[in-house]
Amino acid sequence: MQEKEVQELLHRYMDGTATGPERQRLKTLLGDKDDAFLMQMLEAEWAGLQTIDERFASYDVEASWRKIVSPAQKPDRVHTIRRWSWAAAVALLVLGGGSYLLLRQPTGQLVVNNTPAPYVPPGSNKATLILADGSTITLDSAGSQVLQQGAATVKQQGGQLVYDINGSEAATNYNTLRTPRGGFFRVTLQDGTNVWLNAASSLRYPTAFNGKERVVEITGEAYFEVAQNAHRPFKVMVSEKNTAIEVLGTSFNVHNYAGEPVLTTTLLSGAIRVASGGQTVVLEPGQQALVANDIKVGKSADLAKVMAWKNGVFDFDDVSLQDAMRQIERWYDIDVVYENGIPAIYFGGKLPRNISLNDLLAALEASNVHFRIDGKKLIVTK
Repeated sequence: MQEKEVQELLHRYMDGTATGPERQRLKTLLGDKDDAFLMQMLEAEWAGLQTIDERFASYDVEASWRKIVSPAQKPDRVHTIRRWSWAAAVALLVLGGGSYLLLRQPTGQLVVNNTPAPYVPPGSNKATLILADGSTITLDSAGSQVLQQGAATVKQQGGQLVYDINGSEAATNYNTLRTPRGGFFRVTLQDGTNVWLNAASSLRYPTAFNGKERVVEITGEAYFEVAQNAHRPFKVMVSEKNTAIEVLGTSFNVHNYAGEPVLTTTLLSGAIRVASGGQTVVLEPGQQALVANDIKVGKSADLAKVMAWKNGVFDFDDVSLQDAMRQIERWYDIDVVYENGIPAIYFGGKLPRNISLNDLLAALEASNVHFRIDGKKLIVTK
């Protein structure tokens, strides 16, 4: 009888309908159950969640667990989450499930961590559009508007801008789309090229392409799907690294944040030419160009990891704590501070980006790294 009660309470807890007394009752009941029973309940809920959100239907919990408990050897690696803890984290986080996360203590006792912390929401569709005359327009996911700039018509619908040209423009006018930390936006340029901007990034582009080349400039991170035009090459300029990326029609990702020494360009399809400091390389699909003092070419990029941000996922598989914190800083608009130096910890597995910072940290704490939130600061306490 108790097993059925646990299952019903767990289901209501995860879909957000459990009352306060029901949450407390679930906490009490879980304290009396062994891990095998808990895992059975969580796996049943996980199976149901896969039918609710198709984005997570393809996640292989077993495979993720195997990577965590049997990782490639690396100095000072800390295993991230035991099998049942991983299932709990993913299942609870898919629905943004409340403030509790079940963790195992060294004694083997099952406890519930319900320490309150300031709520920090995930990033969302938001950006600033800077027009050619210097005026600015604030954009967000709820916006719907039409702007006229000379012969160019700019339509915003939610998290996307679309440019269209009626006739021809006598002069070249430039706009800049800038996302803040915690922002994400998409723009369709006048030629049909689609660009997705990650948090803390910018794209400068003409409202219409008039010359022999289609040239844009970026900072931060962006994914491009370039419209084909063999007579008018498309170029992405990265001024900070004195780098130009030239394409005819292709899809690729550019990662170039301030404070990170390496610019990374990853080709998904087509072909691109990367030029920097007098050196030029041509990439094939699946290759990466790493630009620092010179250009190095990686032969087999992890495309799923490169594109995780665009697809709404944190891919922390074999990612260091420091690199994970860089992503977290940008997406949650928070500053990370290390209280006792930077721990040599590597994570494993994936989590959705549409969860609160609180829920994400609860999952990461299963790696024996601890945090506290103080205003706009995320303090790593271990």
